[in-house]
Amino acid sequence: MTNEESLTASNDNTKSNTKNNTNSNKDENTEWQLAEMVDAIAAEIDRAEDTLSLKSYARGKSMAIKQLKLDIEVKLRRTSDGKILFRTTDPGENSATVIKLDFAQVLESQLQGVRKQLDQPISTRPLATLPGITEAEIKQLNGIGIYSVNDLEGYTQTAAMVAELSRKTGIADSRIRIWRQLPFLSEVKPAKGLPGSQVVIEGDNFGDRDPNAAVLFQGQPAQILEWSKSRLIVTMPEVTGSGVLFVVIDGQTTNLLSWEAISVDLRVRNITIIPDQPSAGELITIEADLINQGNSSSDAFEVQWTVDNKPQPIQSHGPLQPNQRSQDSSIRRQLTLEAGSHTIRFTADPNHKHLDLNRANSTFTRQIEVKGLNQLTIADFREINTLDPLVNINYPSADINYGPGDVLSLVFRGLGRLDPKRGAFVPDIATRWWLSENKDKNTRLISF
Repeated sequence: MTNEESLTASNDNTKSNTKNNTNSNKDENTEWQLAEMVDAIAAEIDRAEDTLSLKSYARGKSMAIKQLKLDIEVKLRRTSDGKILFRTTDPGENSATVIKLDFAQVLESQLQGVRKQLDQPISTRPLATLPGITEAEIKQLNGIGIYSVNDLEGYTQTAAMVAELSRKTGIADSRIRIWRQLPFLSEVKPAKGLPGSQVVIEGDNFGDRDPNAAVLFQGQPAQILEWSKSRLIVTMPEVTGSGVLFVVIDGQTTNLLSWEAISVDLRVRNITIIPDQPSAGELITIEADLINQGNSSSDAFEVQWTVDNKPQPIQSHGPLQPNQRSQDSSIRRQLTLEAGSHTIRFTADPNHKHLDLNRANSTFTRQIEVKGLNQLTIADFREINTLDPLVNINYPSADINYGPGDVLSLVFRGLGRLDPKRGAFVPDIATRWWLSENKDKNTRLISF
């Protein structure tokens, strides 16, 4: 081969290698989100800071990155789910979009308490030595600048840093804590419970019981009944609703687990009365408005009516679902009452056999006013001597006595009428009357 042929072959190989490298770079130039880019750059800066800190510690000199500015020419697109994706332009490609990033120096005071101290031992072990770690997890950690066990320790100095690392990598918080040999929670049994019930918390690395340890449900301390390296048994505090639980051991906070405090709240809202203005002896229907306002189903329970402070027989009531209004027959009752004021009371779970969120609203009291009957006396034949001035009159001079009369004749007194057959006056409704004429016989008088 001549020198010219050799040179031509060399140039062809160079072009081929350049083309292959360009194609390879294009294959690796994938889309990314801005947060991912910032995380990766921040991780690189943090690693550089660690290196400079070690050199400063060894040489007795202060070394730090003062500032880093990057201008990145990118292409961007918006996905159907609203995400903005960026891609760095390939060699020879132009774009009007440029991202300008300016990473100023992080003050040392901002790093205190969250970065690993320089006098702590440094682990040079690779991530692959961590128990049970997978290649995918190693790649996820590498993506934010964690390449060794020492890097992992530096990024997990506090519970908040562990949670943030879990969020960025998608690796479970408990997995990271296993690698770091930190206390962690894996499961709570049951995941829902009533206040005051026992709860089992499983995890690991709890160690010996710390006298200052605390198990917190929604920020409220629980009573610790049993403690082992991987299992806790506690009594749930009086909390309600959904929230989280965690454990504080040797001043370190574990990861969080979701928790829901279930509760039953049997509330009697009203008592209706039909008819609303009853009369004495009338059949009355009373009905209680009962609902479960809690967030969990109740068991079967008892109810009781009380009438004028006299307890009625206790009745059984079926379970109520959350926010379910009762239609049970035990909430209705029929009775008759005498005239006057009466007190009616309805109580759910009168003997407090079940846990209830608010005992005060489990009973309701109402007053009932019962009217007396309207009576009409249509006949009363008791004798009266002085009430009727028309009938109970004595005429001593005429030897006439028209009394005594009775109440019926007094109430229904009327006028006389002509008998159509005889043409003479006869009594109509009045019980006693008489007919007289004056001396001239030109006037007739009807007397009652």
